[in-house]
Amino acid sequence: MAAATYQDSHSATALATALLELADERNDLDNVAAEMRAIGEAIAGTPQLQAFLDSPSIKHQERADVLERTLLTGASPLVGSFIRLLISKGSVGELAAVSGAVERLMDVRQGKVEVDVTVARELDAQQLEEVRHRVSTAIQKQAIVKQVVDPSILGGIIVRFGDKLVDGSVRSQLKAIEARMLATTV
Repeated sequence: MAAATYQDSHSATALATALLELADERNDLDNVAAEMRAIGEAIAGTPQLQAFLDSPSIKHQERADVLERTLLTGASPLVGSFIRLLISKGSVGELAAVSGAVERLMDVRQGKVEVDVTVARELDAQQLEEVRHRVSTAIQKQAIVKQVVDPSILGGIIVRFGDKLVDGSVRSQLKAIEARMLATTV
């Protein structure tokens, strides 16, 4: 299962990269990214749509006809052609994953970085903005902060981005004190 997830993710990223390169060549990057974001949101907000896209019991032509009448009516020429290509290759079920990959690739292009911030109690909007500002300053990139509440850290904050982890939790500080005390008593 993990190998399939990696393959799906790799495939979605490759498709998203190709789409964004074409959009960039046509000076339509922002519009294509916005359109793909809207498509991803539509699929996420309508589980039946994803089920329809994935269903092996729906004939290829029937799926293409439905998508032509719905999703493709307002699509730009590039996004429309891209989705038609996915339909013809039997890969239209990957549309949500491709949309997510487009979003991540655009964030990278714009110097944004996803940051997980773990706290013991939920931060209010002002506190969260302060954390976002401080993290952005520290990493010299625009942080997109996702808050995770974990009461077991007792207090403080844990910041994770990419392969980096900064643990300023009370729990880790207590463990460090305990380790120092044990080391001095031995």
